[in-house]
Amino acid sequence: MALKQQQQLTKMVTSAFQLADWKKVKQSLSQRKTLQNNTSTPTTATVAKADDKTAPDAPVVNPVKAGDKAVTGTAEAGSTVEVTLPDGTKATATADKDGNFSVPVSGLEEGQTVSVTAKDASNNTSTPTTATVAKS
Repeated sequence: MALKQQQQLTKMVTSAFQLADWKKVKQSLSQRKTLQNNTSTPTTATVAKADDKTAPDAPVVNPVKAGDKAVTGTAEAGSTVEVTLPDGTKATATADKDGNFSVPVSGLEEGQTVSVTAKDASNNTSTPTTATVAKS
């Protein structure tokens, strides 16, 4: 029942009791029952997804050694992790539900650097994490 209808009924019932006019009390209760059985037309609403403009935290990269077959670490769960290799090529993988990632790489040599970013579903990209390839 709409708030306005409830307020009207409350006012009517209160007035009737104050006047001790039982006929009005009976009429008010009857009207209340009728109003309670009314059903409004259904309304639908579409809820839009919030506009995410927040970049994920920078990935945490595990130590990288010469000859490693993957760059590993943690990032925002479900994010696309991109590793930029020393020659400028890129390799990607998706962080799992716990945020763990493993991006396949090859040919890394001691002293080279790789840059790692995470991109979320809204295409927000983290700041890069740089890792220097250590001796194996």
